[in-house]
Amino acid sequence: MGPELLSPIKDERRRFRRYPKETAVKIIRDNEIFDLQLLDYSPAGIKVKSRPVFYPGESVEIIMDHYHQRGRIVWVSGNYTGIAINGPIEGELQSYRLWDVLIGLRRSKKTGVLEIVSDNIRKHLYINSGEVIFASSNIEDERFGEFLLKKGLITLDAYNHSVELMKKTGRRQGALLVEAGYIKPEDLPSLVREQIEEIIKNSFKLLRGTFIFKEGPLPREEIITLRMSLANLIYRGIKGIESFQFIRSEISDLNSIPQASTDPYELFQDICLEDMDKEILLLVDGKRTIMEILKESRFNHFETLKTIYALLATRIIELKKKEEVASGKVEEAVSMSEVIKNNEFDDWWRSNSEFLKEVDELYNRIDLLNHYEILGLSVSYRPTDLEIKKAYYSLVKKFHPDRYYKIGHEELRNKLSRIFSRINQAYTVLSDPLKRQEYDAQLFQSSTTVTSQQRDNQTVAIQKFETGITFYRQGSFEEAATALGQAVYLDGSKPKYHFYYGLALREIGRYKEAEKSLLRAIELWPDNPEYITELGYLYLRLGMKLRAKKTFERALHISPEYKKAKEGLRKTEE
Repeated sequence: MGPELLSPIKDERRRFRRYPKETAVKIIRDNEIFDLQLLDYSPAGIKVKSRPVFYPGESVEIIMDHYHQRGRIVWVSGNYTGIAINGPIEGELQSYRLWDVLIGLRRSKKTGVLEIVSDNIRKHLYINSGEVIFASSNIEDERFGEFLLKKGLITLDAYNHSVELMKKTGRRQGALLVEAGYIKPEDLPSLVREQIEEIIKNSFKLLRGTFIFKEGPLPREEIITLRMSLANLIYRGIKGIESFQFIRSEISDLNSIPQASTDPYELFQDICLEDMDKEILLLVDGKRTIMEILKESRFNHFETLKTIYALLATRIIELKKKEEVASGKVEEAVSMSEVIKNNEFDDWWRSNSEFLKEVDELYNRIDLLNHYEILGLSVSYRPTDLEIKKAYYSLVKKFHPDRYYKIGHEELRNKLSRIFSRINQAYTVLSDPLKRQEYDAQLFQSSTTVTSQQRDNQTVAIQKFETGITFYRQGSFEEAATALGQAVYLDGSKPKYHFYYGLALREIGRYKEAEKSLLRAIELWPDNPEYITELGYLYLRLGMKLRAKKTFERALHISPEYKKAKEGLRKTEE
């Protein structure tokens, strides 16, 4: 398939699924026209077969069928060329599967609104850092009142009364139903979330139409954030599809063999399986073909096929050809019983203080650890490929991002996200023989060039930082600033050292120095909304409301639901 068409990301995972398509395509560079063969495509870019006439960085036009886009050459390898699409992510639902687009947006951590249009239907899915958090629809049957009425939660009289009030006041139906006593205030958030889920799940039934993703900050009005993993949304949405022809066309080869994904990132997602689905999945053993599973399943063939396809769409399972399995070239997969067990997430973490302590400790040390240490391995021991993979599997099961959807704990969620990103980064390098060899060489060079004095400084810096944090939490800001300043002096490469030093300086009124420290922390970690938000509060304290406003808006562009940034932005308007 060729190298990644998009710009590199930290964990170097492929973002958008690519679709094979051998067809003619015209590539125009300046006044030259090249008639080439398209090999695969995605919402992010295409791969063509061409003699080596292109160079990375060149701008081109792409013309095929009714498609006309501008693009940029991003890689050339032998007789193949990769072209990234310029402009918005858009396309037709007949060509791209909506769930693959959403997975791609999640992988690339985009923020914006995905608009879906199918005939007279128009839906908007609100994406925050890759996660679907809200949805709206122009379908009358998907409105809040209709949703409650169909579920039997309000009467027709209550529904009609709320509609009349909406027409008179222009206010939201949910608030009016609460005020009128038809639903309890404490029930409103969960009911709205159920309605949002319904809108999103029904979106997967739209198999024809168009989509366009408009990247940018989300609307500022208050919305109730959905807390459900993307895998769960996709899974439930596909289970609601009633078109046999569609499911059958998607699973064209019934002699292929499904097996658990060999990628732990895909395996250990938060997904609620029904008993029927668990029973079907236990037939997925990496040996049975789909046809054999259909014959052995005690459920009807359509429901069995839907379960298999839903798991393929969420990428928890993958298909292998019989020949691959017979040749022994297929990597050994995890058993489905282990997948089912690990995907049944509960609230154990809430009372597990040891886990929370482990998260805090790992997060505080994350920038000090090399790739081996991140995975809990020793570089001097020279771990085998199997040991590296086992270590990665173990950490993925513990820190997988899907495990915090139900948490509603912003700080813990951000910490886990950062930890998981570093785990993936470490595994991506160490699981690739060439990258590992290069990394080991760099690590060895680094360890031989760092003086004993520098190593001592780093060790003392850690101690000074921990002392400074203790003082800061006790409210002893002068002492905190002294210790944290020493940590920065001894090791200025750690963004959190500069960040907390800036906070301590802010508390003791040394504002100019505080600004300098916070700006340095942001320079070292540009996409950290917490760092940017605290700089905004410094500007607020100085009465610089316009600068504070722009700073909070920057933080919200990175994390639109970051509450402290929202509160700060509101204060700039008071």
